[in-house]
Amino acid sequence: MQRHRIYVLQGLFLLLLLFVISSCRRTFDFNVEDDDRAIYKLSFSFTSFQSAINPFPISLVSRSVTSTNLRASTLASTSANTSVNSSGELLYFWSFNARNLQPDIALVPTLVQCYTNPVEGYSFSSTGAMADADFLFPAGDALSVNGQTELYIEIPARSMLQLNYLSFNANTTTTGPQEVLLSYQFVDALSADFIALTSISAADTLIGVNTNQLMEYNLQDISWGASAVLFKLSFAEGPRNGGNEYNATAGRIRIDNFRVLGVIDPADIYPPNNLTMAVFSYFIFDAETGAIVRNVNLTLEEPLPRLDLDIELPRGRYHFHFLYNQSNASLLYGSPLTTFSEFVVGNSFDNSYAQIYGALLTDVAILSDALQTIPLHRYYSEVQILFTDNRDFSEVGEVQITKRHNHDFYAIGNAAITQPFYAVQQLSVAPYFEFTGNMLLFNQFLGLLDEPVLLSYDVAIFSRDGSLIRAFTLSEEITNNVQLLFSGRLYDTTDQEFQLSIQEEWGWLKEGSF
Repeated sequence: MQRHRIYVLQGLFLLLLLFVISSCRRTFDFNVEDDDRAIYKLSFSFTSFQSAINPFPISLVSRSVTSTNLRASTLASTSANTSVNSSGELLYFWSFNARNLQPDIALVPTLVQCYTNPVEGYSFSSTGAMADADFLFPAGDALSVNGQTELYIEIPARSMLQLNYLSFNANTTTTGPQEVLLSYQFVDALSADFIALTSISAADTLIGVNTNQLMEYNLQDISWGASAVLFKLSFAEGPRNGGNEYNATAGRIRIDNFRVLGVIDPADIYPPNNLTMAVFSYFIFDAETGAIVRNVNLTLEEPLPRLDLDIELPRGRYHFHFLYNQSNASLLYGSPLTTFSEFVVGNSFDNSYAQIYGALLTDVAILSDALQTIPLHRYYSEVQILFTDNRDFSEVGEVQITKRHNHDFYAIGNAAITQPFYAVQQLSVAPYFEFTGNMLLFNQFLGLLDEPVLLSYDVAIFSRDGSLIRAFTLSEEITNNVQLLFSGRLYDTTDQEFQLSIQEEWGWLKEGSF
């Protein structure tokens, strides 16, 4: 007992657990007595694996995707199999934080439209902006218009069965409009009048001055049957209640967090929007012997913006490897999975939309209870093939992509490992140009790389009748966390090669030619 007290007193002067975050390695010097171990609680918080995921390629051709866009897009990726709330699944969302009229989340991004009348009758303001707690958008900016402006949002019928719910936040300046009028019209019958919708909010259609009001509308009674529905927001003076006089030109109304919910058609879903599993795994190894001491797999009901995890361990030195897999298939592991030097993880090439993240911590000395935030790194890169022909691509029926490299696994403790398991070599996909804007894209698992590796693919594009349209080879050196973009013409290839570029919104975007 006396000896135990001495150790406790000495422990008060020992350095607490230090996590010096680096790209992949942490080393600590501490002598551990194996015969006198205590159990310590380690509390990890993982916050970055959602902020980088982008399952919805939201107009990749026309705009860059910010980290805010990516974070929210992650939540939308489960809308095909996870209800956001009782009103249905999230189909479209505008935070206006990017200071444009592009949606942050879009079920079919190439068909949705948002515009004003007059065309330039809007601006953006941080005043009146409101964070969206449901889908994790911060209070960045709000759309600002005057009382003479009309806001139009056209929602396509593609990929959904029905609309259920529409809502947005609104507030007004002292001289701005205090009444919102929402109506709709089917695009296939533009000669028809707009049909008014009544708000189900407590305050009905009225908006408070400089006070955010949630405006909610039930859309379930709309008889769907057109190619798209056009919503119109117009604004009126409203009762002034002793306030300042209405000024239709100088007064402003601010709109934020505009969302549309409904039911997605399961038979018509873009595959990256229908990832069926979200699994968080961690592996703990004894740093001295390399032996695996713990392996836990946590199946998540839906992707989360962050994950808090408590682990209890005896004092000692450990290696930690954390993995997050959001995809349609389990990860591949080398066999046997017994030691740090033998640990290998990979992804099947035909699981081509997999979004896999991870973090590797080595030589971590556990000396006390500790709390630490861990960023997860993207273990893959996205390969994009953009066709720039000014023509219809509906004739394209199938795309076959054959990889010519073996960089589809990650050996965390032994770089000499070459091919630890059988790997699928070919990927066959149907084009989804209406979702991606004449672009093919897939994810290539790479792990965490210090140096670029050479990726090479044979691409064959066939028409709907099975005839070959064009075949070519793509090759480029990249690391993980890269968007690799090849762009060029599919049909008219006279004296023309595809161009390559590098996207630095992730880590960097590299563009190439074929």
